[in-house]
Amino acid sequence: MEFYDICVIGAGPAGLTAAIYAGRYNLKTIVLGRVFGGTISMAHEVGNWPGTEKISGADLANNMINHVKSLGIEVLPKRVEQVTKVDDMFVIACEGFTVNAKKVILACGTKRRQLNVAREEEFTGNGLSYCNTCDGIYFKDRVVGVVGGGNAGCSSANELAGVAKQVHIICPESSFIFAEPIRSKLIEDNSNIVKHFNATVVELIGDDRLKGVKLSDGTVISLAGLFVEIGAEPDKVFLTKIGLPINKNGYVVADSKMKTSIPGLFSAGSVNHNNFDQAISAAFQGALAANTAYKELKGDKK
Repeated sequence: MEFYDICVIGAGPAGLTAAIYAGRYNLKTIVLGRVFGGTISMAHEVGNWPGTEKISGADLANNMINHVKSLGIEVLPKRVEQVTKVDDMFVIACEGFTVNAKKVILACGTKRRQLNVAREEEFTGNGLSYCNTCDGIYFKDRVVGVVGGGNAGCSSANELAGVAKQVHIICPESSFIFAEPIRSKLIEDNSNIVKHFNATVVELIGDDRLKGVKLSDGTVISLAGLFVEIGAEPDKVFLTKIGLPINKNGYVVADSKMKTSIPGLFSAGSVNHNNFDQAISAAFQGALAANTAYKELKGDKK
């Protein structure tokens, strides 16, 4: 069984930044995360990372991973199943092995929200997708739909409009009020995108594959594919198993130094209650969590 100063759970901007700082503090560190780069790795383009005007999410994720590895830190694509505190140590149970660490930085991010309609699981991978970057190319010259009127939904619709024959964007609000103006303006100017406001998906239609959807206003749309972009939420079951209190929306509440209610366990990034869910803010929280953990390991309780 390996012993570490810090175990970082999650390989997105928060976790990788925490690992970079921990490595520079010369702390023995390991990063465990199923998706290298986290959800940012699926972004078609990132245009608000300081010093880099435009970069794909995959390239940004690779840059961060390579930075972490350059410091001699292990990064393993492992799912963490349980975190238990035993005396002054944490036991982190993964797929097939166990890690011991003095401190844990929880940066496990969020998972995509689902529609919560009948047959959703059945059609996932059979016309229903939660990643336009991953699956959009398979719908070239076909009619597709996008659910969601925020930044993710608008970006997805615009990207798909360059591939698909036609895109239907389904927004539950009366306008794209949760999207940046620059993103919604692109949709307004794109004749290849059909807009459906004040509408939600109430039924998925098809046999072995998705063939269409029915909206809350009664409209039926024939589709080859549907992309769900309605945000994300933390893994409440996992957080509860650890014993962390969560707020009414399922997020961890950490203090200003990223400490949770469990001594020695810190939380950073989109798993935290945060009104500004961006890669840059996640990275800041990861750095702060590593700094606080470092000070505690050195005996500074301030």
